[in-house]
Amino acid sequence: MSAVLMYHRVADAGADPHGLCVPPHEFRAQMQQLRDGGCRVVALHELVAAATGGDLDERAVSLTFDDGYQDAVTHAAPILQAFGFPATFFVVGAALDPDHTFWWDEGRRAAMTAGDVRRLSRVPGMSIGAHSQQHLSLPTLSTADKKADIDACKARLEAVVEQPVRAFSYPYGHVDAETVQCVRASGFEIAVTTDARPVTPDVDPLLVPRFEVRRHVSIARYVDATSAPGPSATTRPFSSSSARGQ
Repeated sequence: MSAVLMYHRVADAGADPHGLCVPPHEFRAQMQQLRDGGCRVVALHELVAAATGGDLDERAVSLTFDDGYQDAVTHAAPILQAFGFPATFFVVGAALDPDHTFWWDEGRRAAMTAGDVRRLSRVPGMSIGAHSQQHLSLPTLSTADKKADIDACKARLEAVVEQPVRAFSYPYGHVDAETVQCVRASGFEIAVTTDARPVTPDVDPLLVPRFEVRRHVSIARYVDATSAPGPSATTRPFSSSSARGQ
């Protein structure tokens, strides 16, 4: 089966109450599993184009990272480069502000700076996507507010990387029909969810499913998963217990 995998952090974090971190040695081992298992790791836009064009390789896998943590530069990218694997990093626009911290990080700043994002975008195979401006549950916002948030993130990131940003990740995986319409109207060509299922030829490019990868789990459980559907990626009740770090 073809799949998109979702990570948050590649780091040895002493305090990781929300389970966002995959230690670097585990991440390297997971990348080795992909290679040894005969998977073909491709860029996200390439996988989606193949799916919608009727040319989907069942062993194709794409790698994505949400939130824009600094260890994308220090740990994830060097390992990906060693394997020659591309990846997409979804960045929260407001997190580029020097004093910004994610609420679930309890006051510890760990996000990339604008300079980090720019450098990462220059690494061959690494691309930058948008993860909203404020990391809010978009379906809970008015139409005007959600459109403003999406547009602000796109403009902020495009000014940093000096190239179009065409992929979007829905914060917390929360998405409804109006949010999809706003993402489309903002000029995004691809958007990813947290719907845990494989990518199939009938995939909607603005509702691309992903498997979240956690630490201490063999990556084979994701790339060899059956096509049994996971939780729906359409609108779900928002709660802090289910929303941390996505």
